[in-house]
Amino acid sequence: MALLLVAAVVLSFVKSPQLDPDSPEGVVQRYLQAVVEGRRSLARSYLSDRLQDDCDWEFPRHLSRDAYRIEWVDTVVDGSEVRVDVLVAEDDLGVFGSYHEFYAGFTLQDSADGWRITDQEWPWYGCSEPMLDRTEDP
Repeated sequence: MALLLVAAVVLSFVKSPQLDPDSPEGVVQRYLQAVVEGRRSLARSYLSDRLQDDCDWEFPRHLSRDAYRIEWVDTVVDGSEVRVDVLVAEDDLGVFGSYHEFYAGFTLQDSADGWRITDQEWPWYGCSEPMLDRTEDP
């Protein structure tokens, strides 16, 4: 059953051809795949050094038991940053299941090690460089 659940959660990114692993979209795809598969160390490797150092060791946590479909929507380049937007469709697998969709964005910066995520709107709002900046301000 657990394998079926993972299969239900697997991103629609997987249905389409694998994106270029060195592109911002490919980094987001691989990051979310690692999170869904519960491969925390691999998922953390796609984060900026600051997020790897300053975010709780449990970050990123595995997704809930809900099923998700995640589709790449758009990529916007803004100077040295790139924003990758996705559409998340969440299906609650509970007895009184519900379904909703929302957009979420990931901001990435190019580093010596390739593109790294510096900000994310989903699924873990508490660990992003802008959030860390707010906690450090006096």
